[in-house]
Amino acid sequence: MVTQEIMKTPLEIVIDSDTGNETDDQFALVYALLAPEAVKIKAVMAAPFLHYRVNTPAEGMQLSILEIKRILKLLGREDIPVWEGARQFMTANLQVGSSGIDTLIEMAEEHSEDDPLVIVSIAALTNVAAALRSRPDIGRKIVLVWLGSHSYHQSPDEFNLVQDYLAASIVFNSKIRKVIFPCHGVAEKLALSNTEVEQRLMPCGALGQFLANRFRRMFNGSLTPESRLPIWDIAPFAWRIIPDAVTMAEETARGFCPQTIAWLPGNGLKDLVCQELDRDRIFADFFRRLNQFHRENPDLKPNDF
Repeated sequence: MVTQEIMKTPLEIVIDSDTGNETDDQFALVYALLAPEAVKIKAVMAAPFLHYRVNTPAEGMQLSILEIKRILKLLGREDIPVWEGARQFMTANLQVGSSGIDTLIEMAEEHSEDDPLVIVSIAALTNVAAALRSRPDIGRKIVLVWLGSHSYHQSPDEFNLVQDYLAASIVFNSKIRKVIFPCHGVAEKLALSNTEVEQRLMPCGALGQFLANRFRRMFNGSLTPESRLPIWDIAPFAWRIIPDAVTMAEETARGFCPQTIAWLPGNGLKDLVCQELDRDRIFADFFRRLNQFHRENPDLKPNDF
């Protein structure tokens, strides 16, 4: 079980992100960087992904590295290490690895059950699963905070989960402690409107315009004033930044069957699962921090990154 004593403030974390994939990872990484009093980022690891814009998971991972570095440079945080994640999804017979996964294992080994390494994963679980399969003993030294799947009362069929079924099976059928942010009915409430993009992002200089660009490109020319996009991935960070805007509850942990894409009976452990989010408070806090960054960096230009 994840206790409040373990989740210290500021919380030291490794972020595992498919930042080159869509748009929400960019918002999430920016939010975390703008809240150093709540989270301290020890490293960011690029996760593989696959969809119509990339040919292979390796290309997705490399695009994520580029996007992570672009954001870190824009916010003046190039001191944060960027790790290479897996170049392919998990397979039954081949051990997946990378320099970043090796470093993650080494970092986890320096922690303990009472002082665990906290990994915030807003991507497929490939990197985390690869580390666990290589060194199962580090599972007790890790707390996984994951944005993905749906609640234990619904089908788990969701992008971050289905990108790598085997990785999800390895993680959910282990005894690793988890904090889960389901998508349907929970994180999906963090939808941002095009009107808010125009009124709240665009006036915030280079950083706001960068995020506005990433929002707009998701609509492939079909953008309207009513267009809305879920910015799911900010949910785990909101939990630490404004905890009273996020409702959490203990639930019995579940296993996962990759063949049927279904939850299985658990092992008796408890997960901490998000139940509800105050969408307006979370975005108000995000916009406030973004505006403050712009006021402190008024001369930052888009060509600076």
